[in-house]
Amino acid sequence: MIGAGSRLAGLAEWLLDLQHIRLGKDAPLALYWQMNVPLWLLVPLAALAIVGVGLIYRRERGGLGRRVGLAGVRAALIAVLTIMLCGPVLRLQRNRREPSQVALLIDRTRSMLVEDGGVGEASRIDTVRDALLKNEGEGIRSLLSNNQLEIYTFGRSIAREAAIAQAEQVGVAAGVLDALVCDGTMTNVPRSILEVLKQREGGRLAAIVLASDGRSTDVASLAEAIAAAKARQVPVYPILVGSESPRRDLSIGSVASAENVFLKDTVSLRVPVEGAGLESATEVTVRLIDDEGHSVVAEATDVLPADGALREIELRFQPQRAGVVDYRVEVAALDGEVTTDNNVARVQVDVLDAPLRALYVDGYPRYEYRYLKNMLLREPTIRSSCLLLSADPGFAQEGSDPIRRFPETMQELGAYDVVLFGDVDVRRDWLSPAQLDMLVEYVADRGGGFGIIAGPRHIPQCLRHTPLEKLLPVRIDPEFAGTYAAALEEPYRVALTAEGRRSRVFRFLGADQPEAHLGGLYWIARTLGVSPGAEVLAVRPDWRSAGTGGELPVAPDEGGGDSVGADADGDDRARMPLAVVGRYGAGRVLFCATD
Repeated sequence: MIGAGSRLAGLAEWLLDLQHIRLGKDAPLALYWQMNVPLWLLVPLAALAIVGVGLIYRRERGGLGRRVGLAGVRAALIAVLTIMLCGPVLRLQRNRREPSQVALLIDRTRSMLVEDGGVGEASRIDTVRDALLKNEGEGIRSLLSNNQLEIYTFGRSIAREAAIAQAEQVGVAAGVLDALVCDGTMTNVPRSILEVLKQREGGRLAAIVLASDGRSTDVASLAEAIAAAKARQVPVYPILVGSESPRRDLSIGSVASAENVFLKDTVSLRVPVEGAGLESATEVTVRLIDDEGHSVVAEATDVLPADGALREIELRFQPQRAGVVDYRVEVAALDGEVTTDNNVARVQVDVLDAPLRALYVDGYPRYEYRYLKNMLLREPTIRSSCLLLSADPGFAQEGSDPIRRFPETMQELGAYDVVLFGDVDVRRDWLSPAQLDMLVEYVADRGGGFGIIAGPRHIPQCLRHTPLEKLLPVRIDPEFAGTYAAALEEPYRVALTAEGRRSRVFRFLGADQPEAHLGGLYWIARTLGVSPGAEVLAVRPDWRSAGTGGELPVAPDEGGGDSVGADADGDDRARMPLAVVGRYGAGRVLFCATD
């Protein structure tokens, strides 16, 4: 049948004059049938047709030659009709070979410079270079077998470096690898694969070869990239470099510091330190170095757990020179630590060579007044003016800069950095409506600080419906008059929130157990809770704010822990606030709910 098909194709080619469109040996002409009748059925049908034609013309009158000729014509017509019904098709096949492409993706991020074997050993990018170029570029030549090679480098995105079509061009690949600068800061392996697939969408991409340490620092889905490559039938072959065990490494995160500090005042820096590849709990040392004199101004030691979890280490120091001072924070390198660039962080502090000026006003000589007045007088970094409203007209007001009345102009008030109100009645004649508005402007526009220390007589309830109410970081409870029906005989403990533990406000109490230094308190000014945007530093944990809709009091935390646990709604802000800070305009405000 093959021979008969070839002869039929040749006959059809001769009859249709198709020789001139032949494209050579790689373009054969073949005969196909649209209705492929099996041979076992075609032969009996052909035999029946011949017998039927013979029987018809056997009965015809005339000579034998005439009858044979007519029978042959009818048989030929039947054969032609049968061939037409079977749908003969001549197929001219043209074969053309197009080379496919292999995409070689090479990671160019900084992690490829890591020397896993130790200082002086080959880096990860050197390992990739040696694997591809050894034995006169055997790796590159194998990729060029029946393919063209396109070389890309990638970090967050890809860059096309070169295209190679012949094995003799191995030197081009060597040049790309030798000139490669690994300075990328972000790695996105999935996006790089997707970009290559998109760029080669119109061509035959045979494979993607990916050389990387696999540390993708940008958020993306590798499964999505692999699915896209699988849909295109493009295999991805990784060249994995790096050590199987994590490297011993310490790193410093962002160092938190106050924007402005005062000369020779105590400053606290929180240094986040994280470890990797630690076999056990490891002691680390953090130092603060003055960039100008390269002297160590503070040092602290702490222990990182075996899992290297992030730990904040506090450095406390006193600036000895004014102006903008640059400091360098360093964590001492571990034995065998390869990369030490992340062991250093820098911080800039604006040191003010001027004392803090504070105005403290209280209504009567309560304990708070006596304590704060003496504290302000003894602190060398503070200039203070204390105003006691209940004093006799001839009483000599105290403070390093005594005054006899509240400032009446913005120039007088602007001389102070912070204003503190104790248990005062702002509705009395010592403070006019114009002075109330001026105090609001002092905080909102001038960036002044405003602190309020609650008391049983006036604060905070007397601030309702006054301009100062908008400054409060809490909502005033109109049903609380400052006193309780029963005597306060049982003390409550203070609990710091997570924000309170991080805040510098309570750092003087001790970093480990600050609540233990506070002892038990009795009185607290009830409020309806904190204002939006305010930050709660300390709470009474066994009471819920009346404004949260809960009952007052609530059950205390089990176990008597030192920190605040989340309440039933998962929000510590529902607890009765004790110390709250917030912002109003350009200034900051503080509310202390206990005397």
